[in-house]
Amino acid sequence: MGASLQATIDAWLAFWNDYDLDRIDDLYVPNLTYFSSETEGLMQGIDALRAQHIRFGFIPGGKASANHLSLHDVTVQDLGDTAVVSAVWRFRRGGDGGPVQHGPCTLVLTRTPAGYRFVHTHFGNY
Repeated sequence: MGASLQATIDAWLAFWNDYDLDRIDDLYVPNLTYFSSETEGLMQGIDALRAQHIRFGFIPGGKASANHLSLHDVTVQDLGDTAVVSAVWRFRRGGDGGPVQHGPCTLVLTRTPAGYRFVHTHFGNY
């Protein structure tokens, strides 16, 4: 059996905080959909998501960064082979004392033989 839902969410947060582009295929299904708080419109597919993360500064193997993404007020709806995670995301730029962006997010994951994978994500801003 693959990774648990919590392990997948933890791996996704590590992916963001490590800026490791190599992890993207382990976290998302190829035909995902994605609404970013930074970009207008719906992104579709792993290649569009990869390009978005490259614009954010992600690189193969990752890099050290003072930026930090976290989730707060997390609720999970387990619907069998699908899980819906609702939370408030917080992104601190430049470490302690840096500006903080935040807003609501919805993460939809599906259970695969390799564990949970993201099918759809939607990020908004407050």
